[in-house]
Amino acid sequence: MRSSTLLLSSSALLWAVACSEPALNVLREPPSVTVQEPSNGARFYTGQEITFKALILAQNGDEFSTMSHQWVANDQTICLSEPVPDDGFAYCAWTFPDPGEQSISVGLNGVIIVDRDRGGSRSRKVGIAR
Repeated sequence: MRSSTLLLSSSALLWAVACSEPALNVLREPPSVTVQEPSNGARFYTGQEITFKALILAQNGDEFSTMSHQWVANDQTICLSEPVPDDGFAYCAWTFPDPGEQSISVGLNGVIIVDRDRGGSRSRKVGIAR
């Protein structure tokens, strides 16, 4: 009787230790992206070219040569994927034909980066007037 109690206790302890371990470990931090220009809420006119600028900071020694950036306005891609320049600044020049508010986001390697409250902003809202 004693040996089965010991076996059961050992199994329960092993199960408790195994379940307390994290299921996913982050090995690499993703790059951080901060849209720098234009300022949030800036106003422009239809037909006016707007240049968007973002700073991309590589983490853990990632190479810019392995990254590409693209820009999205609401649900529409406005600047197709391009390699991230060596200085880390990504640009997009675009002209909106219609008035209204636009939410601009920058993505890396095909993924729009979700803000993880690091003090940076990965998107901007701009207003377009006639």
